[in-house]
Amino acid sequence: MSSENFWDREVAAPTHTSWMEHPTVREYIARSISRAEEGLWPVDWFMQWLGGRRFARGLSIGCGTGALERDVLRKNLVDRIDAFDGSTNSLRIARDLARGEEMSSRARYFAADFNEPFLPCRAYDVVFIHQALHHVAKLEKLLRSVLLALEPGGVLYLDEYIGP
Repeated sequence: MSSENFWDREVAAPTHTSWMEHPTVREYIARSISRAEEGLWPVDWFMQWLGGRRFARGLSIGCGTGALERDVLRKNLVDRIDAFDGSTNSLRIARDLARGEEMSSRARYFAADFNEPFLPCRAYDVVFIHQALHHVAKLEKLLRSVLLALEPGGVLYLDEYIGP
């Protein structure tokens, strides 16, 4: 079974629970990221680290059902965001949820293969990869495409927590 079929089936009828949903794990991650007693979640830490910088156009790789995109739009970290995933069911849910939060004009979701990315050159000033890089077989190819897709001075947000 391809990973696309797994994720299409999993978002429709979940059989797995994300380990990051457990409160103890979330607390550990937050403390590890921000090194504070009351830790910040990774995107909040990132925003603090940026010191108020905002982005015009972002890209999210491996968006799933779109939680990260809605979060960065809600927080006004980006004006517009493109996002892709291999699971068409996940993308359908992401579009529906963005529409429900009146964000569909700011979020564009599309299907693409992580291993064969076709990204526009110098189109994004921030690229997000949140818990998706471990699904990529051709890491160098994807990351080279990301580098070329970033504008000069652009930022790559890579959150691929794998534990201690």
